[in-house]
Amino acid sequence: MPSTVDNPTVTDLLLVIVFQLGLCVLLLGAITNATQGFDTALGSLGQVVGSLTAVGALVALLVQRRLRTV
Repeated sequence: MPSTVDNPTVTDLLLVIVFQLGLCVLLLGAITNATQGFDTALGSLGQVVGSLTAVGALVALLVQRRLRTV
């Protein structure tokens, strides 16, 4: 009987970690802007870098999982 449990690979786990780190950078940028009371270049840059990192890791994870099932 085949197993229905999907065993994640090391690459999958690393991409999840990168996704979470991207979200942390995004939130730190938002916190920086909120505590200053106005948008700063550093806070805005952190939001952009964090969001691009999170989206890139999520897309890479989904593409990798999709290619594995084909």
